[in-house]
Amino acid sequence: MSDEPTEVRWQDYSLCQHFTPGMWFEEYETDPRTAKVADSICLSCPVRALCYQAGVEGGEYGTWGGVFLNNGKIDPQKNEHKTPDIWKQIRADIG
Repeated sequence: MSDEPTEVRWQDYSLCQHFTPGMWFEEYETDPRTAKVADSICLSCPVRALCYQAGVEGGEYGTWGGVFLNNGKIDPQKNEHKTPDIWKQIRADIG
């Protein structure tokens, strides 16, 4: 066993790590109820802004920081279920 400290990453604090990956990708795309549940989880996540930033900078696909991205850009179709109040909450943290 090593005495070296383990590096802590922002992902270690994410709430999504306890759910199946499909919830943030395929299921998010195809099931409106899943998308709303995923959004609510993301909105209460302590690392939402870091997650979103990683998704944008990495040109990622799927849900990152509560926003569905496609090649690191906001996908309007996959986010059309979000209300103005949800967007207000998202923008408050991610800018």
